[in-house]
Amino acid sequence: MRLFVPAETQGPEQNSQKRHKSTADQGSGHSAKMAPYEEQQLCSEHINLVSRTCMSTLFAEHAHQKLPYCDDVFPWLHGLSGSREVPRACHWMAVIRSQPLSRGMIENSGLLRSSLDPHEFLMPWDYKKHCIESILSDVRNNLGLNSEEHELLTRACKLYKLMPFLVTDATAQGIYGAGAAKNRVCTSSSYSQPPQGWKQPGMFRRFDLQVAKFIEMSQRCVIYCLSESRHWRSCHCQELAVLLYAARKSLDPSENFQISILDTTDIDPIWWGTPPMKLTALQKDRFSQLASDFDIASFSNWDRDLFYRERLEISRMSSATCVSSESSTWCGNSTDFEIYRLNKGLSAQENDKVVHSMEKVHQEVDTVVTLPNLSRKAQSSPPIDNLLFSFPQPSKTWELFIHCTESSTLPELSTIVRLLERIKKDATIPHTVLSFPISGSIGLGNLNLASIKVILNTCLLIYSTGKCTNFGSLIYCSDGYTEVSFILVAFLIFAWDLPLDEVLFRLHKDCQRPFFLFPIDLQVLGHLQVLLREESPKRKEHDTTCLDVDPDLFSKMFFTKFRDSYHLAQLKGPLPSKILPHLYLGSLEHAQNPKLLQKLEIKNIVSVGETMPWLLAAMSRRRSLTVSEADTRGVTRPFISTVVSSSQITRVRASSLVGGKEGPNVVEENGFRVLHITDLDDNGEDRLLSQLDDILAFIDECYNRGEKVLVHCMVGVSRSATVCIAECMRRLNCDVLRAYLYVRVRRLNIIIQPNLMFVYELCKWQEAQGKPLTVDWHIICRAISELNRMYF
Repeated sequence: MRLFVPAETQGPEQNSQKRHKSTADQGSGHSAKMAPYEEQQLCSEHINLVSRTCMSTLFAEHAHQKLPYCDDVFPWLHGLSGSREVPRACHWMAVIRSQPLSRGMIENSGLLRSSLDPHEFLMPWDYKKHCIESILSDVRNNLGLNSEEHELLTRACKLYKLMPFLVTDATAQGIYGAGAAKNRVCTSSSYSQPPQGWKQPGMFRRFDLQVAKFIEMSQRCVIYCLSESRHWRSCHCQELAVLLYAARKSLDPSENFQISILDTTDIDPIWWGTPPMKLTALQKDRFSQLASDFDIASFSNWDRDLFYRERLEISRMSSATCVSSESSTWCGNSTDFEIYRLNKGLSAQENDKVVHSMEKVHQEVDTVVTLPNLSRKAQSSPPIDNLLFSFPQPSKTWELFIHCTESSTLPELSTIVRLLERIKKDATIPHTVLSFPISGSIGLGNLNLASIKVILNTCLLIYSTGKCTNFGSLIYCSDGYTEVSFILVAFLIFAWDLPLDEVLFRLHKDCQRPFFLFPIDLQVLGHLQVLLREESPKRKEHDTTCLDVDPDLFSKMFFTKFRDSYHLAQLKGPLPSKILPHLYLGSLEHAQNPKLLQKLEIKNIVSVGETMPWLLAAMSRRRSLTVSEADTRGVTRPFISTVVSSSQITRVRASSLVGGKEGPNVVEENGFRVLHITDLDDNGEDRLLSQLDDILAFIDECYNRGEKVLVHCMVGVSRSATVCIAECMRRLNCDVLRAYLYVRVRRLNIIIQPNLMFVYELCKWQEAQGKPLTVDWHIICRAISELNRMYF
């Protein structure tokens, strides 16, 4: 659960991305309206003022613009700028905030739609490396700035700790960027370097550059603040305007654009992304309230803070579910634990209200993606908290909590023994939180007699709590699946007396529980299952006393080769990701495992740019292919490593699979219907849009048949993820950003990474469906970049 409290004061020159800070002292308060500005000339002829009426027109024009065609902006969007003419969109407008709100207001409120921060597109100034006076002297001479403009530019650079260059400026990056010569002070901009080639690794996923790219393409940049002061007295709008003018002109001195300052604080309500809010909006009316008014306003502004929605979506997707009714054992996430703890303090009447409201939404809503904009004033029913969060309602009160964290070690055996003795003696257990190591942290080297005894008796304690007392257990971790999967699966092997692979399928299909096991987990559990099943309550009756480990059985389990009929140990995850009830997203390795797909009841496959060797082998046996049409060497190899490039995988031309017929390449083989998409690499050049409708039509046919379909490419993060995003846009009736978030969360520990071209094509596809973009292209890119920043 995310609790919000005010943080320290911060000025505009520092990072302003945090959501809930009090702001620097720029005035005595905030007013929605102010008196007209007194007549006074701006210091630069390159800057003008924009009235409220003109701003309304600009917003309307911007909202009605369609994205340029792909050929008009690619490959220019991929790389740094400097050699190719900038594409132009006549009525695009960039909106940039110069400073946060005044004291007593939440800093990241009072944001206009698509509002940008200068730190998102200008190069940072490192005073240890850059002599700013020398740099600005060169800029002044090159651009012909007057003394007042030079003074404003100097103040702006020192205030914001930024230089007058866009991060996309290839020449500036060569001189002052991270790749420039280190440990020396740069004083001259005479050096010139050609732009970096966009085909270099990683350049066609430079989502972080797209805000600056948008600044380059915009015909007008409007700077605003909501200060009560005059723009030419004590706010920073004019300084930022000159800084932005210099950055644009430094990149291309010949281009025409307008830098404007909004000359009013009388804001039309439809302009707001997040309206101005006082610090009191962070407060909660009652102890058990989860979402503050600011949280609700932030959620409704999809321009910003996708990380917050990602956490909400994860908490919904992995909310607590019962994995063993016999032992009253549940698995969930940290949000479930916090909500349960908070609501235990409610009165019986208040708790009844919570339960009643949850009954209305539990079956209807399992995602925040489809929620409309929320408002506390709307008095929505059910309550907003119940729309944003899941409220677990176990049949037995939870008293035993197994908390898996990165810093945890195995619990003390003596602690587990005391709890087992308490259960045996009094048929009860005190409120207990036991820490447990995370998945992937226990290797074969850790499996000594003592550690195995702790794992075995932890499983016995969980089972005995639900079986021998009136209480239940919750196994939980931060996201509900990553850290918790090892102990969860170990317990279920013990409780169900089933082999590892059968436990995984039952957990996935019957319990509908997300999990993610690392290869080392599968290896350890493969050996450990021998002992877990031998001591299972399905085979033996336990009196809840501590279980001992037979030394002979301990030795035997290391020499027993565990069954892996589905080759799970070779897969990452190890199952493909369930995105929708009919839609799975996976890798070529998943598609290359027909037995696994049959176990998951998947009868249809969409191969996006990759070809399954087993399909080639089957077609070869039917003599559907000639030697000249496909190289069949090695096609019987059962699995393919994901580190192999797609160019090394045997490909089949569309005419080879469908006998030269036009249209989608649908092949029926070995009980599977396979749609094969050819000539599509993840290279930033190849287009998916022309084939997307055919793919979605095939998936829709599977859906109408009541059949499941696996969509795969090589790894399952770019080409196939793009297809799944499109299917979610259609099926959930949502836009690109919401569908991206939905798929991203359900891919679990594998981060989806569609390239810029694919995301852009999804935006164009949304426009083709008659649905205008509700979030601008550059804002979508900023959100993706922010989400990925913590992982790369």
